[in-house]
Amino acid sequence: MLDLVHLMEVLTPDDAGTAWTRFSNYAANFGLDCLILYDLRGDKPEILTSMREDWTAHYRAQGYADIDPFFEHCLTPGLSVATGAAHLSRLRHLGAAQRRLIHEAGEAGFRSGFSLVLPGQPGFAWNLGSGLPPVALARLRRALGERLPLALRLMQMRLAAPPPLSAREVEVLEWLAEGLRTKEIAHRMSVTSVTVELHLRSARAKLGARTRDQALLQAVLRGAVRLPGRVSGR
Repeated sequence: MLDLVHLMEVLTPDDAGTAWTRFSNYAANFGLDCLILYDLRGDKPEILTSMREDWTAHYRAQGYADIDPFFEHCLTPGLSVATGAAHLSRLRHLGAAQRRLIHEAGEAGFRSGFSLVLPGQPGFAWNLGSGLPPVALARLRRALGERLPLALRLMQMRLAAPPPLSAREVEVLEWLAEGLRTKEIAHRMSVTSVTVELHLRSARAKLGARTRDQALLQAVLRGAVRLPGRVSGR
């Protein structure tokens, strides 16, 4: 159950959207068929979900993101809150519109669930739902154990990963790893020094690096750039 090695293969596509779809299908095999992932890194929350497309469109059309009680009650790292229509009787403190949101989500399949915000990796929050009744979902959660947060963390890391470097950006960084200066790199690549600087600037932006040295280090850590001594033999 929940083979993390297989999950790594599931998350290999370059396209993050494809990786999310495959992850959702993988989780559904274990009974978690109503995933909602809130991406909180921007000015406004973005939502990825495995729920039906008509429900997602309805959520957006109704402006439910503005009243979703999840943002008020479920964003504390390490604190898991019961969610879903099966728990509505215990949620009388919510407003009518918030209760309607939860009820409609239940009609779309989100019967019971629980929130999860992983410590040490800010910017994401999970609402893990299922068509299972609460008792069965609790049993499933116990069975998944610590493999579940590990799987969620892998998905978050996949979504947070910077875009891949282009072949030319990698080549520039590899020559940089050999100790070459901008003009020397330009000569080896038969381009102008300005072009080399543009490739370096783009690589720094993708890697979140302030300097070319930081960019080179990040690229080596990601395995995108080979160690010195491997380039000149091409």
